Amino acid sequence: MKRTLTLLAILAAIGPAWGAEVVSSNIVGYNKVTLSNTFTIIGSQFLNVGAETKDIQELLEANNDLVGLDADHDYAVQTELRVWTGTGYNTYGWDAEGDPEVAGSDHKWVVPGDLTIASFDIPVGSAVWIKTPAEKTVTLAGEVPSGDTQEVSISAGFNLIANPFPVEMSIQSIQLDDTFPGLDADHDYAIRTELRVWTGTGYSTFGWDPEGDPEVAGSDHKWVTPGDLAILDTKIPVGSGFWIKSEVSGTITFTK
Repeated sequence: MKRTLTLLAILAAIGPAWGAEVVSSNIVGYNKVTLSNTFTIIGSQFLNVGAETKDIQELLEANNDLVGLDADHDYAVQTELRVWTGTGYNTYGWDAEGDPEVAGSDHKWVVPGDLTIASFDIPVGSAVWIKTPAEKTVTLAGEVPSGDTQEVSISAGFNLIANPFPVEMSIQSIQLDDTFPGLDADHDYAIRTELRVWTGTGYSTFGWDPEGDPEVAGSDHKWVTPGDLAILDTKIPVGSGFWIKSEVSGTITFTK
C-alpha cells in the first residue's frame, strides 16, 4: 500500500525524527511493508528529506519496535539485513537499544561482532533483504525522486535492484541501453541479459530482446519469456526488488 502526502502532512505523521528545520519542495511519500521470518526484498524508492541520497539508517522509520540484538546470547542478530555486494552479502543486525553511554546509538543497523553503526548510502533503485523473528509491518518514507524517469547503474554479474518509484510498474518500463546483449539467435534465442522477479516461492525469468520480431511492430526492446518469447506485462509492486544478471556494465532506465 502506498500513499503520497504533502511534506507537512508526512512530517506530522511520522514525528520529529525527520527534523523540524528541513525545507523542501519535493513530494514526500511512504510505503508500508510487512516483514516476516523469511527474507523479504525491500526496495529503495525514497530519498532522505532535503537530501539527494538515502542512508541505510533512514531506510525504515526510526521509531519502529523491531526486535533488537539478543544481549543474553552475545548480542546475536535477531532482525537481519543483508546487502548484496555483487559477489555476496554484507550482514547487519538491528540494535534497538544501542550503547547507553553513547547518545543516538539506539535504533541503528550495526555490524555483528563489534556492533559498529553501519554508514553507507542505499541508492534509489537498489534493494536489500530483511528478515525478522516474527511478522512485523514497517514504514519506508522520504522524498519521492522528481521526474518520470530514473537511471540505475549496474555491473556485470547479478544485481539486486528495485522499482525506484513508489508506484506499481511493468517490467516493460525497464529499458536498457545499447551495451546490453539481447537474445542469442545463433543459439536458439538463449537469454544473455536476464531479469528475475521473486514470486514469493520462486522466480519468474525474462530475457532482454532488443530486436523483437521484424514482422511485429513494437516488439523490440522488450522483456520476453524464455522459449516462446511472449511479451508479458508482469508488474513490479511498490517496494519490491528483483535481480538483473548481465554480461556487461551499463545503465537501466525506469519510466513511470
